Amino acid sequence: MHKITLPLFLSMIFLSTPLFAQKASKKVKNAKLQGQIQKLMKLKTASQTKIGIYARDLDSGELIVNVGGDGAFNPASNTKLITSAAALDKLGPAKTWATRISAGSFEKGIVKTLYIKSDGDPLIRYNHVLEWAIRLQQLGVKSIIGGIVVDVAAFPDTLPPGFEQFDEDASYRPDIGSFSVNYNHVAVVVEPGKSGEDALIFMRPPNDHVKIIGKVKTTSGRRTKIISKAKRSNRGTTIILSGTIGKDAFHAIIRKRVDYPARYGANVFKHALESVGIKVSGKIRVGTRPENARTLHFHVSEPLWYLIMMMNKYSNNFIAEQLYQVLGADESAKCSLAESRKVVDAFMSKATNPKGFKQLNGSGLYVGNYLSPHQIVDVLGFMSKHHAYPEYKASLAVAGTDGTLRGRLKKGFAKANARAKTGTLSVVSALSGYAKTKSGRRIAFSILFNDPPIHAARMRKIQDAILEKIIAFDH
Repeated sequence: MHKITLPLFLSMIFLSTPLFAQKASKKVKNAKLQGQIQKLMKLKTASQTKIGIYARDLDSGELIVNVGGDGAFNPASNTKLITSAAALDKLGPAKTWATRISAGSFEKGIVKTLYIKSDGDPLIRYNHVLEWAIRLQQLGVKSIIGGIVVDVAAFPDTLPPGFEQFDEDASYRPDIGSFSVNYNHVAVVVEPGKSGEDALIFMRPPNDHVKIIGKVKTTSGRRTKIISKAKRSNRGTTIILSGTIGKDAFHAIIRKRVDYPARYGANVFKHALESVGIKVSGKIRVGTRPENARTLHFHVSEPLWYLIMMMNKYSNNFIAEQLYQVLGADESAKCSLAESRKVVDAFMSKATNPKGFKQLNGSGLYVGNYLSPHQIVDVLGFMSKHHAYPEYKASLAVAGTDGTLRGRLKKGFAKANARAKTGTLSVVSALSGYAKTKSGRRIAFSILFNDPPIHAARMRKIQDAILEKIIAFDH
């Protein structure tokens, strides 16, 4: 029988203890607060809803409230709190992604095949594409005769995990791809004309990857009723429009997801090139950028901290799914969803007890993501001590001020005090983040509602009221 020395025994205990384990913290005396929360939970709709509430003091570790906080919940867009935390932890706030515009050959103003290769930048917008076109014009490019090739070596066009559950054409359910422009959606703008005439219809950004069929008639008055549907075609997207718009109405904007992101982005670039006088002939296709291709322009993305601010404040699903893909990228920028899941799982093992946690996708859209309010607060607590805490906290919407909380929590202690991530599905309302209580405590909180008897968005007033009670807690 081997003898175990005291130092070895202690090291074995330490190594076998999960990183998330902390000294057990006492619960504060909060009978009044518990009573106030229980009263809200007895309201008719709340009493028929699965509710989890967890709040903890960030400095002392004391538990403020725990009502069903260890149950498994669909967190909806609170999933983005995990995606952004794991990304900041692995990649750092300053991480950027590159996009290269290259030529197979470039002589006397003629480019023989233009190549686009991106590492997965989720924030390429039309203004960037137009800047690239102007840059090529300044370099003396007059024409492109071999078409445009998009290299999708990082990761090909794909529908994120779980998105197949519903066949929706909404802009919040986009395909993703290593080269993507304008969040892979198009805005159809309908301008009223004279009464009885067809309305003017155009797209932003300009492209012919998306085809519009149908008409919208201009009628008298201000009433607008437009029916729209986007359908996948062999090589693009077709949007079918019908209905009416009042001649005195403001223009209508209809946003739709697009298919085949790489070809869509290249088509938008083609139109930008032509708008600055560069002729483009040849097909748009997916292929491989040659090693000896000449780089004409090198675009660097916004840093990660800016991406997660755009993602969390406005709950942008597209950015979340792009970020989830690139989390597992290797040194060559080639991405793997399996590797991304390993990164997230490893992070959760550091931040909390991951038992019961499941992350299907990066955005929280639809069904398949599960975690508890307790786990969310653990992650918030872990990040409050992380070197990227300032960037993480700043990415959250400010109560009553901006992002998805602009119209919520506009009064009381929460206003301009609480910073939180919202989450909404028809059966989910989620609210988690940071706040300071009336007595000056810095807290992390998570309030999750699942399966209410009405649309979950209508439960926000009760959710906000619970948070107000927690923040007003004076101890």
